Amino acid sequence: MSLRRERKTPNYSAQGVPVTISQYGGGLLVAQANKLMSLQSYEGREQDMDRIKQIKVSCALGEGAMTLTSYEGSESESGTLILYSPSVWSNQTAPAGKLEITEMANSVARDSGVSMPDTLTLPSSALKPSIAKEMARTGSFIPLGEAVAPIIEKYTKSYDEVVVLGNSFGGRLAPAAVATMSNETAAKLSEVVVFDPPSIHERLSWRIAPAQAREMGHQKRYTAQSHDPVAKEVWTGDLLEGADKTLPTPSPLVMMRDVGAMEKPGFEDDLDKAFSKIPLGTPVTLFTPELSELNDNTLKKVHNFAERVSTKHPMSDVRTAWLGDTTHSILAGHPDIFARTLTLGRDAITPFSGRK
Repeated sequence: MSLRRERKTPNYSAQGVPVTISQYGGGLLVAQANKLMSLQSYEGREQDMDRIKQIKVSCALGEGAMTLTSYEGSESESGTLILYSPSVWSNQTAPAGKLEITEMANSVARDSGVSMPDTLTLPSSALKPSIAKEMARTGSFIPLGEAVAPIIEKYTKSYDEVVVLGNSFGGRLAPAAVATMSNETAAKLSEVVVFDPPSIHERLSWRIAPAQAREMGHQKRYTAQSHDPVAKEVWTGDLLEGADKTLPTPSPLVMMRDVGAMEKPGFEDDLDKAFSKIPLGTPVTLFTPELSELNDNTLKKVHNFAERVSTKHPMSDVRTAWLGDTTHSILAGHPDIFARTLTLGRDAITPFSGRK
């Protein structure tokens, strides 16, 4: 398998992005909508960012491996917790991380009619060599899910609703985190979303390194052509400026094993385990950028994946959001990508509790 296929130029400005949102039940495509999406920040975002409060959360991986973000004046008022699993080796106390979190929080608040929800951020690395070794050996992120499960249980007790979002490495971890939840916590899930987890369709193997390098090039172009001046500023220069630099960081060995886990298949198996916990009627959406360097996201392959998953879990609400003319790195310069696509999905597709 090779991802070096014929390419068209990505839409780096993220204006007029074609989106195909599909819903599956019983192994069949039951609904589909085609939309055009243009990304832009929401009014009042900078004021919300000024209200951010972040605390380091202690867990088995170290103090600060997880963080809790809230907004002054909105603490726990919404009753909703976002469980966010970010991209590999990211720092969610940095300005770029705060932008991501705030855009997601606003999307949930706006669409649900609640105040800004809190966000519990999961680790962006295995951090411990023993956990990373097992993940790299099997391709399953369940060992990392098990490591953070006690903290997830502790914090979700205070909330009525939980929204799970995972990006890239975090897209691999998100279903593992769900799979290791207690039934009590899983019953609170209202939405599960993953963005382009590596090796969905085929094993990347050694190709992951050049693929990541090409995405770095895309990242710079997304930032340069962004219409969001704040995002452009924070994605240019030192990405850790203003961040808490005391948070745990992975060793070179663990970083190598993090990549080793991502280059192996294992996402679908972890997702199957997650479906045993996800309540019927809870949408599970896979974001697939067409031109990703980390997956061969043709519309046919995405359809085949969703159809296969839906066949195994016929009563579940399985969805895909295929983003045309975009790559894995669209989040750079466009932190509202999750928010806009989530809103499109909610507007275009009616929730259901299984195929009749």
